[in-house]
Amino acid sequence: MRLLEGTINIETACTAKQASADPESILAGIFKARVGNTGNMYLGSCTVTTSSGFELTPGDAMEANVALVTTGSTHGSIDLSQFWANGANACDKIDFLLTVV
Repeated sequence: MRLLEGTINIETACTAKQASADPESILAGIFKARVGNTGNMYLGSCTVTTSSGFELTPGDAMEANVALVTTGSTHGSIDLSQFWANGANACDKIDFLLTVV
């Protein structure tokens, strides 16, 4: 296991942005909207919009802990490439710090 840090930067307002194209397997971590963002951010799948998904106001954080999901003796994980963000304002950002396999 290792730590992975990064930022999802909304370059174009109201356009979903993939967290990463790399298939990193996430066990747990935190996604946090920057305090200096000018609007709300939305975290979800590739269909996330500025009116759907998990809403993060500036400074809000969301914990992801998929390692708690187990199948037999195997812990669950999800690819970072499955996470997308959207926001109504260009240049708003979501930072993340994740435990990956």
